[in-house]
Amino acid sequence: MELFKLLTMAISFGPLKHLPNPTNFKTVLNVKPRWFGSFSTPVAGSPILAAGDESMYAYTSGRWIYNEPLRMKERYLKFNIPALKSVMASSIGQSASNVTSFIKLAEGGFNRVFEATLSDGHRVLARLPYPSTVPNHYGTASEVATMEFLRLHNIPVPRVYGWSSTADNAVGAEYIVMEKIDGDSLAEIWPTLDLKQQGQIIKQVVHLEKNLFSIQLPASGSIYFPDDLSSEEKAKAVALPGHGDKAFCMGPMAHYSWWDDQRSSLALLDRGPSIMLKSVTRIKTLETATDKRTSSTQAFHAVGKKELAWTERFAKPRRHYEPLYRQVHGYDKLPYKPHIEALHKYLEMAKWLGYPEENYLNRPVLRHPDLSMSNIRVSKSLEIAGLIDWQHATILPLCLAAGIPRDFQYFGDPDSERMKPPSKELPLEYNTADPEEQELMRDRHARKWSHFFYSGLTWRDHEEHFNAISTKAVALHQMLYRSAGSPWEGDSISLHASMISAIQQWEELALSGSIAAGLRIWQEIMLKFAQSLPEHLRNQVPPLPIFPTYSDDEIRSVSKIHAQQAERDNLMASMRDGLGVDDMGWVPGDEEWVKAKTWAQELKEMMLEASPCDKARDGLRDNFPWDDHDEDGQDIG
Repeated sequence: MELFKLLTMAISFGPLKHLPNPTNFKTVLNVKPRWFGSFSTPVAGSPILAAGDESMYAYTSGRWIYNEPLRMKERYLKFNIPALKSVMASSIGQSASNVTSFIKLAEGGFNRVFEATLSDGHRVLARLPYPSTVPNHYGTASEVATMEFLRLHNIPVPRVYGWSSTADNAVGAEYIVMEKIDGDSLAEIWPTLDLKQQGQIIKQVVHLEKNLFSIQLPASGSIYFPDDLSSEEKAKAVALPGHGDKAFCMGPMAHYSWWDDQRSSLALLDRGPSIMLKSVTRIKTLETATDKRTSSTQAFHAVGKKELAWTERFAKPRRHYEPLYRQVHGYDKLPYKPHIEALHKYLEMAKWLGYPEENYLNRPVLRHPDLSMSNIRVSKSLEIAGLIDWQHATILPLCLAAGIPRDFQYFGDPDSERMKPPSKELPLEYNTADPEEQELMRDRHARKWSHFFYSGLTWRDHEEHFNAISTKAVALHQMLYRSAGSPWEGDSISLHASMISAIQQWEELALSGSIAAGLRIWQEIMLKFAQSLPEHLRNQVPPLPIFPTYSDDEIRSVSKIHAQQAERDNLMASMRDGLGVDDMGWVPGDEEWVKAKTWAQELKEMMLEASPCDKARDGLRDNFPWDDHDEDGQDIG
């Protein structure tokens, strides 16, 4: 009996039996791969009051049920506490002696936040990235410039008092010192709000995004102050004019996926900016840069070239990152050369992806990089007081930026996807359900309403964005971009499956006004031309433009493996919900850790007892997803 069936059976009878059957459990596959999500951990909701300097350096806001030592090591940051207090005080014209309180306020997936209170009542925050957070320099420099740029456009963001994008300072770490925005985290108060209040807040979110989208930007990339770029980067940078004494420019992508795991050493990567408009102004340097018109096609090409360059230089055979996938592949190490072949195929297709310059889906837009409820601050009167955490913000063409924020979506539910108004009441069976099932019902009910509010208000008040998220071709473009931009972690199937899906739905791409229409037109022209020739001359018609193709056998093989992996995605989502852990196995405290760890081990013991043979038991013992394991996929057992 294979590992997947054992897990499914164990869930049906074990401590997670209240969960939906994973074979019927619908999720949105590949909506936000691990690579594009934050490395787990929501921001803590209250001050973390632990004594001693060591608690300031170490992560204390939660635990992980597997690979915990690795997660803790990634987040351990030793720095000069007195120097940070001095920097925070001096940033508002005071001395360190005026600091009456200094606490670790919160810890997230990439940073640690400290709060200093001064004798006059002023409170300021300092945010320090973990040593594992990338990119160095660019992440901090771009975030500061982005927030300053947004303030000039009346977007509510924290005021920056001081910052350093290098660890070569008295503090010994990069930092941003900023104001503390008054108000509560939306994540904390959301469960206490009624439907009318929730709708009012989502309306404000939609309007803020509309204001963001209205900012005219000439290129994709990230925002910087010109002096924070090298001379070579300045030569490629695109000026953002008309902001008084402050100069801003578009420079390289600051998103971590362009820098992580030795990608920072790939100097020739095209990280942008990619120009999307006819008329732009280059930042002047000693060298003259030649302007070049391009389109969103460049974004699709660049992301594939990024992963191709990394895979050719650094990849090695490995087992799949997800232990549950390994049984599909016989627990063997997988060669990376098929992934290189897949990326070459993708780059052939990328020539026909994106939109022409005049199409609204080609327009560069800036969105919040993680518009979760934790990053929305609201006042007592339920007005949005600020959007925090702009780290890794990038500008992308609308065809890639469009979408419903994760905390407001409920894809996989047919009624939500049809924008059918949910019932105001919980289902009738709620009253007879057990407490765990009631909690699930409440969560589904709330998600249906969030999805409905966001979709409906976007339809009413932000037509351009609604049109984008309602266009199937946009979803296909995003699927391809994500699949091509994901790192080699033992999986080539997902990229092949995405390309096969796009080929099978090419008409959707063509009819949306994308560049794909050019291939369709070319095909029609060449077909008509060939048909007009005598039969003995038809084979001399020039071939169609280079385009990836798949045989029927290849499609069947890829589809079979992809379906097996999709089953495991659904099962893992179901188990995470039951254990109360996030994508990386994180829980908020010791009590939750003990509970989740105990349930996971009970599940494993049940499966070992049900294993029909030694091979099945060995496969489970060595690849149980909630045990510590080698994330590089090199060790066996």
